[in-house]
Amino acid sequence: MHARWMIRAGVMLALALLAAACARAPTPAVIEKIVEKPVTVIVEQTRLVERQVVVTATPTPTPAWEPVSIIWWTDPLFQNPKTHPEVGAEAGAYEKRIAAEYRKLRPHVTIEVVALDWAELPRQLDAAVAAGAPPDLAKGFLTLSAGYAQRGLLVDMNVLLPPAIREDLWPGLREMYTLQGQLHALPAYFWTQQLLYNRAALEDAGLASRIPPAEKPEWTFDDYYALGKALQSRGAGRLLAAGAATEQTDYALLGFLLGAGAPLWRNDCAGLALDSPQALAGLEFLNRLYREGLMNADVATAGWQEVEDLLLSGRALTTAGSLYLRGPAADAARREGRVKTAYDPQLTLFPHAAGAAVVGPIAGPTGYFVFQKAGRSPAQLQELANFLLYLNGEERLTEACINSGQLPARQSVGARLWAEPAYEQALRWVRDYGVASVGLQCPRYAEVRAALPPFFRAMFLKQMTPQQALEGMRAKARALINP
Repeated sequence: MHARWMIRAGVMLALALLAAACARAPTPAVIEKIVEKPVTVIVEQTRLVERQVVVTATPTPTPAWEPVSIIWWTDPLFQNPKTHPEVGAEAGAYEKRIAAEYRKLRPHVTIEVVALDWAELPRQLDAAVAAGAPPDLAKGFLTLSAGYAQRGLLVDMNVLLPPAIREDLWPGLREMYTLQGQLHALPAYFWTQQLLYNRAALEDAGLASRIPPAEKPEWTFDDYYALGKALQSRGAGRLLAAGAATEQTDYALLGFLLGAGAPLWRNDCAGLALDSPQALAGLEFLNRLYREGLMNADVATAGWQEVEDLLLSGRALTTAGSLYLRGPAADAARREGRVKTAYDPQLTLFPHAAGAAVVGPIAGPTGYFVFQKAGRSPAQLQELANFLLYLNGEERLTEACINSGQLPARQSVGARLWAEPAYEQALRWVRDYGVASVGLQCPRYAEVRAALPPFFRAMFLKQMTPQQALEGMRAKARALINP
């Protein structure tokens, strides 16, 4: 807790210093006092007391602030936000509320919010960049910001933000956002993918003890295979539900390549790193599960709906899953009458090959990034830093995590969905095992990802050996990256 309050104090001090610099006014003497106050995190639960460092300053003459205008483009994620239902479903309304609140603190700052849907945001950003008129600030998925970073279009957060904020990021996320030596964006929140299993079905089969404890979810491919054979002998369903119809079900396949100790992409993003013995071992393990009837027989043609139905009907007991799939998606399936068996979805980590490291959760982060602009004044850049600190401060970040159902990129913030222990557990796994990357930081990730399922299908249908499938994946990635 001590480190957490040091970080908070550092943020407050950084804001004060940035504001003073922006105003070109003498830095006032700083007074710190400790305030004890009740803090409501969400409606369902209240934490009793939180110690907060409040930074005040001795009176100084009112500075003549330089007017600053910020153009902020954002995705439409926070429609109907849980923390402010009065905002409604209009895309960007929540962000406009944040901008209005910020202007109360900094009246000289005008923030124009532009909200675009998922397909339009990258298209419009590309058009604005091509026209030489990008926004000042944007929020988007890692793959989006990484593409601009590779082209040298973004401001380095190592220069813009104080060390306390950068060091507070989860190390694996900081590494994913560091390209060409620069922290190209400020990660805000992230989702994770792990292995999901139906604990109720395993208990009915007398096999729940085969799943490692949540406190130490370490198990090997051999352990996982033995569970599958035990299920098979009891007629209790297949071990793994997976699909190779599209890329939307690829985590159930990629998780085992990672578990074998195989990185998926080269460090320079110039191609896939699937030329290792570990990658071959991972693919051969998947092929073995299929050949021995431990995976769904229709894996070559199954899409996401088919995979989910296998879990909900009890015909398969594990697949790749997220906190969303475990919680809201399972609740929706129950309401809609789609659950056909005893169903208690829980999460654990993917198994790993003997001798390989335990694989932490696969992470998919979203962050804020600042475009470089010719002629931008020091005051404008300082105010962008101020606004980023405000957006990623504990209060705003808490709201963002509650509204998105995701996890905070800052270590000191902790899980903010206090009524859901699985979120705390997911962060403990991130702390203990780090996060795994499937290549989201690589600009051509989306195209390469969409091109891989045919090679999985060819392997399952005996049209390719695992080695040939890997070679085909690498060749296809090279062709897409270097057309």
